Amino acid sequence: MQTGTRNLERVVTVIVLTMTLSLIWGAVLTLVITLAARGLGV
Repeated sequence: MQTGTRNLERVVTVIVLTMTLSLIWGAVLTLVITLAARGLGV
């Protein structure tokens, strides 16, 4: 029972980390695209 709980915690941690990373990447990409569009005068 102990190992199962530990594995579940690890899975949850990985999922949270992945979601956080994708959110950060989304924000960074949005910023870059916005700056590029402004630079091109679109």
